[in-house]
Amino acid sequence: MGGVSPLNNVLDRVLGCDYLLSDSPESLAQVRYVRALDKRRFYLVAFAGVQFALVAVRDDTVVTPPMVQHELRRVAAAAGQVPVAVYWEHPSAAQTEEMRRLGIPYLTAAGGCFLPFLWLNIPASEWSAAPACAPVEENSPLSPCAQVIVLRQLLFGDVAGGTIRALSRELPYSAGLLSKAKDELVSCGLCSYPAGTRSGRFIFPEDRHDLWLRAEPWLRSPVRRSFVTRSADALQACPAAGISALAMASDLVDDPVPTCAFYQRFNADCPQPARRGEGGVCLQQWIYPPAALMHGGSRRVDDLSLYLSLRSNHDPRVRLALESLHLP
Repeated sequence: MGGVSPLNNVLDRVLGCDYLLSDSPESLAQVRYVRALDKRRFYLVAFAGVQFALVAVRDDTVVTPPMVQHELRRVAAAAGQVPVAVYWEHPSAAQTEEMRRLGIPYLTAAGGCFLPFLWLNIPASEWSAAPACAPVEENSPLSPCAQVIVLRQLLFGDVAGGTIRALSRELPYSAGLLSKAKDELVSCGLCSYPAGTRSGRFIFPEDRHDLWLRAEPWLRSPVRRSFVTRSADALQACPAAGISALAMASDLVDDPVPTCAFYQRFNADCPQPARRGEGGVCLQQWIYPPAALMHGGSRRVDDLSLYLSLRSNHDPRVRLALESLHLP
């Protein structure tokens, strides 16, 4: 696997540099009906003569340790003799304690590890005191649901003063997932949610620019993956994104292959990538629905998500065109 990811940083810290991380074996790719685990992130780790499978917990849905335990048994059955552990980036202290109680082997980005087949059991307190041997990101990105809440407040200003129940009628998320996202935003200092006589309400900084400056380090690109497809219907059904959307908002010339965005939680029903030389449309699969942040009738994604998707693009023409976007 190319590049250094947060998972690589965690493995470097726990196992040192003498390990090999590769894609999961074919048997794990055949596992069906998993909702707590992310099938796009199944790995095989080789260390000290031992191999174990590592499966990542989904970060865009509500997950509990019993759900993880139930699905881990199905993965373990497919893995055969290979032990299986989970990589859960940001579980709560209660969730890590419950995983230990249930005997679930795990790794976390900041909460230690429990890998009994390697005789490793590092509590969170020891992890935080251990010397770092790899760079740690300053801010962990918000979950997709929490990011949508912040961007919607920045774009429309209609979240402040509302309740979780009211927001669940506007966004395609359950009240439980919105409550979890609210806790994220409060812990990051991006909003408050004081309880009233009957229910709490969102309170954001009144200055949009101040909120944007606070939130931007926590925000990530909405693009989960991009691929080229022959589906001509995508141009009609999906909003313009990427360079195509930026060209609609500025004087930038669009790419020969137009780009649009769609949202699909699971890859089972996604359009299939085209073979080399057969593509006609570049599809971006987003981590949240583009329509949740778009004005009615708009043919392109919102300015803030568009900026975040191109923020790391260093092409001078793109950098200049990004200045045409309406940022707070």
